[in-house]
Amino acid sequence: MENERKKIYDFLKSKKHITTTPYNEWVVKYFSDTEGAKKIFDFLSKKKYYTNPIEDFYKKYCCDLEWAKKTSYCTIQPKPEEIKKPFTPEEKTISTTQQQQNLVNKGYFIGIAGPNKNGVDGTPNKNTKEAQHALDSGIDAVSYNTIYKELHPESVADIERIFGKQEPKRISNNTETEIQKTKVTPLTQNKVEQKPQEKTQVKINRVIQTINPNDW
Repeated sequence: MENERKKIYDFLKSKKHITTTPYNEWVVKYFSDTEGAKKIFDFLSKKKYYTNPIEDFYKKYCCDLEWAKKTSYCTIQPKPEEIKKPFTPEEKTISTTQQQQNLVNKGYFIGIAGPNKNGVDGTPNKNTKEAQHALDSGIDAVSYNTIYKELHPESVADIERIFGKQEPKRISNNTETEIQKTKVTPLTQNKVEQKPQEKTQVKINRVIQTINPNDW
């Protein structure tokens, strides 16, 4: 680009627009910042010596200069097709369908809508939101479906049709059912360990809260 700037200088000199100003001083005056570049661009455009847009002027004469590299004219701009566009209604439907299918694949009941009557219909709804919340909260599908059936008995047949009969995980008979006896010290005196049954109830409560958050 230095050679291109030199060509402009020689051209203007041949046209008698430059008479005594040395090249180095001329470059400092017009190619040290955006203001100087705008002045020389406007002059060349006015005289019809340069007819392209200022973006092209920068790319041909300025973009190797440190100050110019930071301008929008010299930074790499994404191509129009690379600019992220908002989802269209069709794309949103596809995205929701994928989310619903993922939930069903993992065993979560989300209703009976859709062509396969398993809840996958591409329409955001309460069942999809609640099942996704359960998955994100670490609640397994069987526990979620079990409590869902208790709260919505009419859904039992549909859940068993889609996923078969599901048995919730049970606590092993070998699991301790009493609070472990530990030596009481100032650090452990106030510490009470939850019984396995209590832990199970807490988990059930979390599922119920997920399915019917307004009840809590």
